[in-house]
Amino acid sequence: MKAPSRWPAASRRFFGASQSLAEGATEQAAGLEETSSKSGRDVFHDQTERRQRQQASTLAAEAKKAANNGSEAMGAEWPALSKILRNPPMKAAKIN
Repeated sequence: MKAPSRWPAASRRFFGASQSLAEGATEQAAGLEETSSKSGRDVFHDQTERRQRQQASTLAAEAKKAANNGSEAMGAEWPALSKILRNPPMKAAKIN
């Protein structure tokens, strides 16, 4: 917005300075809003990453437990498996 030409020079300069200050304040407010928005997104991302790390840790613990259980089960079955491997059962009779 321009100051009317009928205003004295000092008034026009004051008007121009006021306009400039208002524009600067608007730009600063927009910058602060953007910074605040980024900060909010950063907090959201940090929380999301923290939850994902916790989930990954839980899944890793569950996988380790399942692997240990599988290893124990194989250890318990190994004597029977090794006996079968040493003495295979009779081959199935050929059906004509």
